[in-house]
Amino acid sequence: MTEGSPRQRRQPRVVAPRRRVNVQVGLGVGTGVSGVDASWMAGLQAARAAKEAAGKDVEIGILFATADHDLNMVLKGAAYGLGSKVPIVGATTYGYVFDNHDAVRPGVGLLALGEAHFHVEAGLGTGLSGDLWAAVRQAVRPVLDAWEAQRAQGKPHLSLFFLVDRFTNGEILLEAIARELPDERVPVFGGIVDEEGSEHSALIYRGELVRDGILVLGFFSEAPVGVGARHGFFPLVPRRVTRVSGTVIQELDERPAIEVWKEFLKRKKVDVGDSLQEFGQALARFQFAIPDPLQGGASKIRLPLGITEDGGIRLAGEVPDKATVWILEARKDRMLEAIEKAFATAREVLPGPPFFGTVLHGFSRTFALGEEGFQEEMEKIRELFGEIPYIGLNTYGEVVRAEGQPRGFSNSSVVIALFPGEGAS
Repeated sequence: MTEGSPRQRRQPRVVAPRRRVNVQVGLGVGTGVSGVDASWMAGLQAARAAKEAAGKDVEIGILFATADHDLNMVLKGAAYGLGSKVPIVGATTYGYVFDNHDAVRPGVGLLALGEAHFHVEAGLGTGLSGDLWAAVRQAVRPVLDAWEAQRAQGKPHLSLFFLVDRFTNGEILLEAIARELPDERVPVFGGIVDEEGSEHSALIYRGELVRDGILVLGFFSEAPVGVGARHGFFPLVPRRVTRVSGTVIQELDERPAIEVWKEFLKRKKVDVGDSLQEFGQALARFQFAIPDPLQGGASKIRLPLGITEDGGIRLAGEVPDKATVWILEARKDRMLEAIEKAFATAREVLPGPPFFGTVLHGFSRTFALGEEGFQEEMEKIRELFGEIPYIGLNTYGEVVRAEGQPRGFSNSSVVIALFPGEGAS
């Protein structure tokens, strides 16, 4: 990977926590975020705000924290705020955590669910890098074991939300999850929160830090959960992959990939010079897409990570040999429109108003649009949700299997899940 790769660490931005008022107060769901430096206090503030908004005894806390925090201290603070008997699950991120009111880094965000019309069953699989299939099976099994009992209690609809703490092949990961599920109509959505080999990211399972694993949350509900996923990058030109090695495109249209890439950038008036290290800005702005033959007009996006010494383009995900790929450009208006479409797609599945939501936001969108563009995307998400509580984080890659959505692994996309309200069956 070159030094100009978009995988750069952003400087922390501290945001003071705000007091929030939520129309869902007392109905069993609430969120809270804190941007203070002290890790214990950040966990405590986020937990107290979420618990107060939920207004009922909390059954589970879903926590997202930036990896620059002392995670053990975050968890101690969150446990103190929620109560020591409340299980806490979640993950870290190198980007932002956010809810209806704030996007913070460093920061802690927490969603508290009380005893309501939902049941959440958590599963954990470990040793993902050694045996992905076994880890997935281990994580999914507790969820499936609870399905029959939840059907009997009037919660027949299952949706699967998962998080992985380091980069892995998203397509194979989805295939492994799908193999464990007896019903292909179960929506699956999740995120990879960091790159391969990171020692800083972690999953959170029942208050403990876990690495090299997969966390699965099975949501059982009276009505289906809606999922929408879009990226919004604008397609410019198609190219044929004529030689590829794993995640590295060696040739495009039977020419060295670096030559094709430089010619394209020159036409876009982007001068990268002769140094491969100067490609940094172009890597996030211009990405690649693999069209989805099963979904007309849809595509899975691949983020360029850098240029190899022999002139290949390394991507954050595999590309099939002989595939036609499109070079894309980040355009703010199209990307904001994509967020609207993702929300609308998720919303149309629900028979009534949403109860709460989750948002996965591909971190490289920020590098492509800049900090100002990121804040505009956060404002768009807040506008769409209104007073509906939601919790979100930046992700390194997103995986989706849901009706009407591009199936598989993507980078730089936004995945919105909306959970139905009580009695909306």
